Amino acid sequence: MRMKCISKELKKKLSRFIWWLRYWLLSVFASFRRYDYQHVFVCGFPRSGTSLMFNMITASLDGFDYVNRETTAVEWMVRPGNYISKVPDDMFKLDFISSHNPYRKQITAIVLYRDVRDVLTSIHQDYPGDYYVDYLSRKGGRAGMCQLYDQLMKVRSYSSVGVNVIVLKYEDLVADADAVQEHVSSNSHLRFSSSFSSFYERPDRLVYGEGSAKSGKFEWQKVNKGRHGKWRSESHRERVQVVFSQHPDLFIMLKELGYEKDDAWFEEFASREG
Repeated sequence: MRMKCISKELKKKLSRFIWWLRYWLLSVFASFRRYDYQHVFVCGFPRSGTSLMFNMITASLDGFDYVNRETTAVEWMVRPGNYISKVPDDMFKLDFISSHNPYRKQITAIVLYRDVRDVLTSIHQDYPGDYYVDYLSRKGGRAGMCQLYDQLMKVRSYSSVGVNVIVLKYEDLVADADAVQEHVSSNSHLRFSSSFSSFYERPDRLVYGEGSAKSGKFEWQKVNKGRHGKWRSESHRERVQVVFSQHPDLFIMLKELGYEKDDAWFEEFASREG
């Protein structure tokens, strides 16, 4: 077991060394040519439709390569060509990605968010039987709801010559995917060959497809417009009551993100008969 851990750590260090070596060489030599590469990466709140959005883009955007695993956009900055990637926590890496872009690619960051009540009551297929996101952290030791929200607020006002940021609401995506596609197209250099709403008709281009170990129940199916508001289920009542009582900042998040005008929903929800 110890040898396996050492080997894994060495691989990580070697991978980092190769990345930095490649970045340094490209920083020196890539400046002598003009490239027209693009990179699109999907990020944002976990459980906010990032996999669904990734599938919609890979199914409808021609001329881009993508891989069947979650890989940070950082890795693809030192590779020639047009790529699409998806890692929710790339939302925290906008500055690094923008400043480590030796090919001077046109970068489009698509950032998704969702009603925090739905995020806090979501279940991840890798952690069945338990809630995936908590206020301070989430499974795997990653950022929790408070850090995710704070970063989203920064991203919404993010301005960089190197990155075009498009912030989208999950509820808008499932309500009218084609309207969201039009918004993305009109605010970027991206031109799509088919509609977001028909993405499921191109299963050969879906990373999160039927039978994939990474897929949930819906990422490869026709969008169900009722796929939100699941936090209202009686099975989540205790979860919602406890987490909002312990962390009042969540009420502020809901109002800042436009999901509620006041806190009256909580009293009504808590007093509802089971």
